[in-house]
This record gives sequence, C-alpha cells and structure tokens, in this order.
Amino acid sequence: MKNSDQAKKKIADDDLNLSDFAKIMANGIIERESSDPFVISIEGEWGSGKTSLLNFILEKLEAENNFETLHFTPWLISDIDRMLEIFFNDLLKTIKKISIGAESSENLKEVKKNIQKFSRAVLKTNKTLKSFADEYLSDKGQTLYEQK
Repeated sequence: MKNSDQAKKKIADDDLNLSDFAKIMANGIIERESSDPFVISIEGEWGSGKTSLLNFILEKLEAENNFETLHFTPWLISDIDRMLEIFFNDLLKTIKKISIGAESSENLKEVKKNIQKFSRAVLKTNKTLKSFADEYLSDKGQTLYEQK
C-alpha cells in the first residue's frame, strides 16, 4: 500500500486501516507488567504507513494519564555528540514534565535512579553524556563519575 509521504497525525484521519493495530500495540505497552526495557521496531517500505502507525500508537499512549513518551529521531542528526546533547535535553524536558504532575516524589526518584543506571554504564565513552549526568542527575553532592 503506497501513499503520499505525508504521515497521518491522528487516528481520526486513518485511511490506511492502521488504527486497530496501533490501539493493540499501545494497549500491549500500557498493560505490560515487566519493568525490563524493551524495543519495538516498525519496519516497512516507503509509504507503507510506518510514521502514521507510530503517530497513532503515540496518540493512544499519550492519552493515558500515567504514561509519558519521548519521540526522538536520531537518524536526522549525523554528529554523535550533538545527537546525545539533543536526546538528553529532550529527556530532561520529559523528566521535568513528569515531575510537575508527579503524585509522589518517589516516582521521580525512580525515574532518576533508572537514568543514573544507564548513564553510569556509558559515562566513560562520551563527554556530553558525562556532563549531562553530572549536572542533572547527581543528588549526593558528587558527580555520578565520582559515585562510581
């Protein structure tokens, strides 16, 4: 099914018959019981509706009260340091958005703890990531690098 290169933004505009599948995918993510990380890959030919499907899934996820998404498109950025800078700035904005609506500071602490785990795993490989982690994630008066 080939269509124009304009992705559909809203489920209400679905003319590709992707909305049912998008709702199933979103519900699977929402109802997922494991806290382990996971990846979903959307693959297909040009014009087959990949971006529309992603938009529909995100629409359903963002309609949930306890669910926040961060949509990041790294293939648009060729420099790794710039990509990491943009990603972590976007991540920080998402964390701040979560903290504003957080019912408990425990929720935010859990998010922060999980990001710290990830950051520690790659601190030595990139100065941008180390700088981000040091500035935004340390809460012991030490940098994360020093906490290792």
